[in-house]
Amino acid sequence: MPVVSFLDLIPLDAFFMAATLSLILAIEGGFQLGAFRRKQRPLEKAAPVGAVVAATLGLVGFILGMTFSFAVSRFEARQQAYLGEINAIGTTYLRADFLPEPQREDAKQALLKYVELRASIMDYQSITKVLALSEEVHSKLWSTLTSLTPSHLNSMSIALYTQSLNELIDLHDQRLMAGARLRIPQVLWIVLLLISLLGMGEIGYQTALAGSSRTPVTLGLVIAFALLLYLIADLDRPLEGSLRVNQTAMRELGNKLQKR
Repeated sequence: MPVVSFLDLIPLDAFFMAATLSLILAIEGGFQLGAFRRKQRPLEKAAPVGAVVAATLGLVGFILGMTFSFAVSRFEARQQAYLGEINAIGTTYLRADFLPEPQREDAKQALLKYVELRASIMDYQSITKVLALSEEVHSKLWSTLTSLTPSHLNSMSIALYTQSLNELIDLHDQRLMAGARLRIPQVLWIVLLLISLLGMGEIGYQTALAGSSRTPVTLGLVIAFALLLYLIADLDRPLEGSLRVNQTAMRELGNKLQKR
């Protein structure tokens, strides 16, 4: 089963808007607190607070960089597993020619169905069904192989086909792990969001404590932070957003195999 984060319940566009609004509110909350403290404690200076703000923002930047790197590595792992699966399917289909009839035709038809299934994964609702049907195809392909006579099974050509089939099944598990189960840990998301809000609040606090009015420049900082959070969330969602593994290559493989 794919791992679903609590943030997956929020669409990406809504996530961006919620992040932007939350950061703005954090700055405003910090500003109001700073204005109150300035009235109650006029001797409190903005300079020491500035050092704390700089340290907090540095920590936010570190966690943002670490989380972004984590998300990118998972995205690259999904791509590598996807390309490896395409190559394994194509090789297995070609080596199916080593099988005698009727196993040859049965294996090729099962592989064509398999390609169609793998290209049909579109969302979290379809993935569970596709994974179950994919495992049924694995069982069919393996049953086709084991139905051969001992003389066939001992041949070198059948050994090559068996190797390709094993690799195909292994890459199914690898793609499942990279695409649906290796996600950014929820605790990392929570820490990142909380420290981001804390950093924005401290900026507002320092601004008010220094006696400055609200500046529109902070809006640019808020949008930059929100865009980075949006990008990380997009990278972390294998079946949503614009940064998904393109299924065109799998569909092209299916068209190519049907013409053989």
